[in-house]
Amino acid sequence: EKTFLTGSLDGTVRTWDVETGKIKESFVANESTATIALFFDSDGVRLWTVDASAHAKRWKDTKGKIDEEFNLGNSVATHRVILSP
Repeated sequence: EKTFLTGSLDGTVRTWDVETGKIKESFVANESTATIALFFDSDGVRLWTVDASAHAKRWKDTKGKIDEEFNLGNSVATHRVILSP
């Protein structure tokens, strides 16, 4: 089952079913700033988000439970994060 992700200016993350085009799940990654980057971890289950306040979060699942959070430590929004294999 193929899934794609979208992030919104209101901080909402949505997972979509590629086949049907319907939303599978939705949660708020950050209530006060935009979600500007997101991707699945190498396991294909956990996902990462980066918000406009330079915080990266790894989520346990697509239901909105945080696994880890990192302050990227800069005042400029980070738009891309790349994991090593």
